[in-house]
Amino acid sequence: IEAFLQCNEIVVGRFKTHPFITFLFNSTSLTSTQNTVIFTTCSEQTVIDTKLSLFDLEQTLIAFADDGCVNDTFRAKLSVSDLRPDLYLLVLSSESVILGPPWHLETICVPHDPSAEPTPAPVYQPTAFPSEEPSKIVSTELPTQIPTNQPVEVTTAQPTPETPQPLIFADCGSNIERVWQYENVALCFNASSQHTAFDE
Repeated sequence: IEAFLQCNEIVVGRFKTHPFITFLFNSTSLTSTQNTVIFTTCSEQTVIDTKLSLFDLEQTLIAFADDGCVNDTFRAKLSVSDLRPDLYLLVLSSESVILGPPWHLETICVPHDPSAEPTPAPVYQPTAFPSEEPSKIVSTELPTQIPTNQPVEVTTAQPTPETPQPLIFADCGSNIERVWQYENVALCFNASSQHTAFDE
């Protein structure tokens, strides 16, 4: 083990006899506001192809990276989040057979993303409405006594028969012709003249 890594620390070195080197990182060094750790060799001071591998103490691989730097293919950037409190092994290695070029390793501990504050529920003010007259209550109760359809007696006034007036015969002479009578007036006709007779 080369060294212990700590948050926001930079380690610079060279491969001497083997193209790999091992570091120890204690995740308990993370503060309560930090949940992500970034191990990176993206610095321009790293002039050799590098790879990063993170293991737990049981040598189980947790994460691996052989690139990740912007516009770069031979430097590496490894980001891990929510590590349980424990010790971890970080292995910095290279496939290059050339020993001696420098590497630049930086450990960055990233704080939690600020949690979004809950949006307060909108408060609605009561709107004043003009007062309304109370609605009239219409009773829907049926009458207790339902009228039945009784036949209606229709009395038709019978016309009172008129008492026939006695026929009035006037002395109109011979060959009279009776053509009309009204109350006490009688009209008599003959061939040459018309006579009116009155009832005495």
